Amino acid sequence: MKALFTVMKILCLPVILIFKLAGILLYSISMLSTKITGPLLTFLGACCIYCIVIRSWRDVLILAACIAGLYIFYLLDGALLGFLKTAEGNLSSFLHA
Repeated sequence: MKALFTVMKILCLPVILIFKLAGILLYSISMLSTKITGPLLTFLGACCIYCIVIRSWRDVLILAACIAGLYIFYLLDGALLGFLKTAEGNLSSFLHA
């Protein structure tokens, strides 16, 4: 049983490394994308207000869907980052047990 536990600890190391690298990559992509999508959200919001003023409801729907898609991207990005940090922490605690 102790040998199986040792093998599991050895197999746990590459998984921790992959989770840590994926977290760093996702975090850096998230920080870079906020520099681009922040002004894009502002522009889309302004276009949406303009389309409301000129009563172009189809364009309002398209722009609102784009804005909602960007917010869903941010939500999923944060959830995935949280999952990766939690999984990496749990695997590290298993490794030190």
